[in-house]
Amino acid sequence: MIAPTDRLDLIGDLVSRLGSDRFDESFFRLFDEILGIDHCTVFEYFGEEKARIIMTVGKSFDSVSKDRSLAYDYINGFFHEDPYFLELIDRDESEDPRWRRGDPSKIEDDDYREKFYESPNLAHELILSHKDKDHTLISTLYRSESKGAFTDKDQRQASQYVGLSLKLLHKHIELLKYEFDIEGRPTTKPHQRIFDLVVNLGTLSHREAEVCAMILQGYTTHGISLNLDISVNTVSTHRKRAYQKLGIATQNELFCLCFDVLAEA
Repeated sequence: MIAPTDRLDLIGDLVSRLGSDRFDESFFRLFDEILGIDHCTVFEYFGEEKARIIMTVGKSFDSVSKDRSLAYDYINGFFHEDPYFLELIDRDESEDPRWRRGDPSKIEDDDYREKFYESPNLAHELILSHKDKDHTLISTLYRSESKGAFTDKDQRQASQYVGLSLKLLHKHIELLKYEFDIEGRPTTKPHQRIFDLVVNLGTLSHREAEVCAMILQGYTTHGISLNLDISVNTVSTHRKRAYQKLGIATQNELFCLCFDVLAEA
């Protein structure tokens, strides 16, 4: 268990990132420190017909693209097959929100269980839902089989953060600015699309990918340093390591590499 002062620092970090793309990372980190989790998702539902992704974030950076792809599959129809969604969407609005345990092994639809649980190695979950007259918000914390099932103690620990979690998530959603495609589905912001593109270039660390994505957006070394809250020397180190992994030596080669990936897509 982390010290109370450290936990307050994590909460303060979370508050400071409301409405930004780094909120997801802080939200995940808070619950990872408290409970030890491998993945977290938050979806917002409007009635029974429309859903959108608020966050999908995990501990394994290598799975970022796969996680995002699964999230889009989910909101583009699969959520209608989610037994937890079907149960929670029917809840009385007056019910107090709470974290509850789910058991994916009991999901009867074999294809659904394979796609959203077994393939990404998610075996145990804690689910928090909140419904009002406008929408339903469902946040889920996941563990892999190796982490073991959530216990009664874990559930009690998580319950201490119900009010905080919901208030911050609602404020975060209020501050987020979404773009929508012609079918009304949320699309990623331009910088997120660039980051996803960099992820597909090779086995970069999360920070190396962030640095490369910001280079592609025209940020200077100093600008990257300020935005990521790291030193200029650290930026240079991440850039050098990233370039070595990608087999390039200059910014122009980075641009060319990205254009090649786009051309093949």
